[in-house]
Amino acid sequence: MAKQRIYIGTYTDQATPSEGIYLYEFDPATAKLDLLGAVGKADDPGFLTLSADGRFLYTINELTQFKGQDGGGVTAFAVDRATGKLTFLNDQPTHGKHPCHITLDPSGRWALVANYSSGSLSIFPVQADGRLGPASSVIQNQGHGPRPEQEAAHVHSTLFDPTGRYLLVSDLGIDQILIYDFDASTGKPHAHNPAAIHTDAGAGPRHMTFHPNKRWFYQVNELNGSVGAYAFDANQGSFTHLHTVSTLPADFHDHVNSADIHITPNGKFLYASTRGYDSIAVFAIDQQTGHLSRVELITENINWPRNFAIDGTGEYLLVANQHNNTVVTFRIDATTGRLTQVGDIIQVPFPVCVLPV
Repeated sequence: MAKQRIYIGTYTDQATPSEGIYLYEFDPATAKLDLLGAVGKADDPGFLTLSADGRFLYTINELTQFKGQDGGGVTAFAVDRATGKLTFLNDQPTHGKHPCHITLDPSGRWALVANYSSGSLSIFPVQADGRLGPASSVIQNQGHGPRPEQEAAHVHSTLFDPTGRYLLVSDLGIDQILIYDFDASTGKPHAHNPAAIHTDAGAGPRHMTFHPNKRWFYQVNELNGSVGAYAFDANQGSFTHLHTVSTLPADFHDHVNSADIHITPNGKFLYASTRGYDSIAVFAIDQQTGHLSRVELITENINWPRNFAIDGTGEYLLVANQHNNTVVTFRIDATTGRLTQVGDIIQVPFPVCVLPV
């Protein structure tokens, strides 16, 4: 099995010094992570994404002030294909506070940034040399939900459907996943019909993923610790709710912040992380119906798992523990989906995103 590169985004404005984006080499044969170095200097480089051709890496700067302007930033790097090292290209203000997520559209011509605190979506043209042009659109959401954390709109992530026709925008503040038709020639999203997926009141939708079969869709709700499962009709751009399952023990009723969601490449298992009840929930996916059944909850060596990733082989799951400055690796049982910790627990200052490439 070939070795993989793993980029890790970190918070830099914390007590533990961080240099920005770190690069590791992951060996699937041994489950060992080796540090190659700090490769990308940036302020609070949280979520990361890579261009389809692997030439460029993009990150958000999760700030409220960026180079004298209100809001955060978005930064572009060129990737050295031989070494994985990053070279700064340029950055742009996002015109929204605390950007927390970035996605490239399937054409690679547009970068979409979710501005959490401002409740807005910023869209940037991607130039041929990988640099980002100034924002071409800033779309402001409106509304609120029933919880104190939902006093206003809070855009948390974006995702394109498998056809590339539809753009999904998850808004924790208004309990909706907005649906747009996306015009890749202009970078303009247009309201779709239906215009949104409505989650339970107070659920707080956060991150999303499609099943490899392209017919099922899943999303994790931050505020009530749950995962929603949906059937997806690509012809209509519509979503039919199948069921919602909890990521928590039945007797746990404290405040939580569920965070991230991923499916194994073979489509058999789904994983969701939760903070507060620090854990990774393991679900088996019924291959006939798309329904989820919980297999186990992993809590050992999990500490505020803001983000995690499944490696390129589909055999390992790597968890970024934001509060204790570690990344821990688990082997995925191919039959049951259960997780077993392997390899060393590595020290990384305030890791908030893990990106295998």
